[in-house]
Amino acid sequence: MRHLLIFILLVGSNIVYSQQITYPFKKDSTIVKIQKIKGKGKVFDKHYIPNFIELPNYNSGITLKPEELLKVESILSLNFKRRYKKHCRQYLGFLDVKGEKYVFVHLEKFNRNTNGLVYENWKTTVTIVNTEWDKNVTADYIINLTESSIASYYDWLKKVR
Repeated sequence: MRHLLIFILLVGSNIVYSQQITYPFKKDSTIVKIQKIKGKGKVFDKHYIPNFIELPNYNSGITLKPEELLKVESILSLNFKRRYKKHCRQYLGFLDVKGEKYVFVHLEKFNRNTNGLVYENWKTTVTIVNTEWDKNVTADYIINLTESSIASYYDWLKKVR
């Protein structure tokens, strides 16, 4: 009976996640669509090497689970309400040397005139904001999943360097 209850709880939690997260491309499970967000998300797996981003104390990459993606979105929503609902996302999960779990989140609002090359690069390379770009169009954050906290990427860099 106990095993049946655990099984039902696991299946039930997967149904909740599957209702909130969908995979719009059958051949690419790294692209996600999260309910109530207009933009898509790219989830980089644990094998991705972040060559173009400075991540002090980076120990190893992690592949984010659906519940972790939902936690990231919950933290973003609590801090920014609807500001980033139309932005596409890139999620890069990693552990630091202390074993704390972090997610680098890049938010970008593509317009209708965005060429295919920009979008293809978005699917293969984690992007970082040039500080001179329009902050209404793009932003970068570090979310500490261990502590459920958020900081702008540049503020976080100043703190951990």
